[in-house]
Amino acid sequence: AIKAFETANSFIPFRENYNNLGVAKTRKALFYKVATSEDYKYPKRFEYPLEIDYNSRLNQEVTRGLDDDSDMMQQLLKSAQKDFEKAILLDPSYTKGYINLACVYDLLENYYLAIGTINTLPINQKNTKDARRIYAIAHYHADMEDKAEVIWKKLKM
Repeated sequence: AIKAFETANSFIPFRENYNNLGVAKTRKALFYKVATSEDYKYPKRFEYPLEIDYNSRLNQEVTRGLDDDSDMMQQLLKSAQKDFEKAILLDPSYTKGYINLACVYDLLENYYLAIGTINTLPINQKNTKDARRIYAIAHYHADMEDKAEVIWKKLKM
């Protein structure tokens, strides 16, 4: 999928294609993530709300894992970050791009940047389920567990 989206972006540099490229890289990077006890205890709480944009001309969503390698994870996440930033640059009102970028920031352990990214959204977009989920995840990882718990309870997770 990554190769397909990269090829598509060389011909059709739409926000959706950059978003989908970033999602593909981030999902691939998640195969390298070492699961924590919280991930096992509350698997639904810690699901990143990454979202492919199905309005793109490319409707493929394929992910496969490789060997556990944190360097590969970091490379993929940093590359995905650039893709999401490019998607947002092409359309600053592209909410999916912000949510996906916040997921990548959290995975890169830039928790406050993830929180800040969600805080930049207009209130109606900030209150979406996906935005609130990554907001809770980032707060939890930033050692603000009480705040995360309040958000998760509102999400009924």
